[in-house]
Amino acid sequence: MGLPAVDMRRDKVPVRPRLRLVKEPATAPKPRTESRARNDQRYREVFNLACVVMIGLTLFGLGQVMLSARAAETAMEAGRLVSDIKAQRLAGELLEVDKSTLATPSRIEGIAGESLKMTAAPAAEYMTLPAAVVAPKSVRAPNPVVGAETRVSWADIGSGGSGGLAGMLASVMQMAAGEAEILLVGDAGLASAR
Repeated sequence: MGLPAVDMRRDKVPVRPRLRLVKEPATAPKPRTESRARNDQRYREVFNLACVVMIGLTLFGLGQVMLSARAAETAMEAGRLVSDIKAQRLAGELLEVDKSTLATPSRIEGIAGESLKMTAAPAAEYMTLPAAVVAPKSVRAPNPVVGAETRVSWADIGSGGSGGLAGMLASVMQMAAGEAEILLVGDAGLASAR
């Protein structure tokens, strides 16, 4: 086996770098450990400042999102309220229309006739006193005008013929009994309808 070939020539001179003279500065350079610690401190301060800025921007962004969400929610609620107000106004107007149609006299008369079995009231009856009851001497002042005031004394009425006081009392009692019967039947009809 052989060994590697080695250049054994002696004429080759090794090349050295050129050296120059450097003057020593007035202040001696600080050791590298202090400058590295200072740089580390500066980097930490910059990193902390960047973190504070990022946290501030994050909070500002969250605030903006929360405000916009609240604004959207308020706008939706306002829209709902506006639609509710419109619906209530429409319902009120419909109720007014229903009230006006339900309150017509012809409708009330129809319902009273159908469900309550009510009919129109009979014509009003006026009671006339017999001619013998009104004596000419009891009239205060003779007046040819119809409906003029006359004064009739009870003695004159009682002294009249067969249509005197007893006739008048009988007709008043008959009228009162008729009115009582109407009231009783009307109340019984209303009670049965309920």
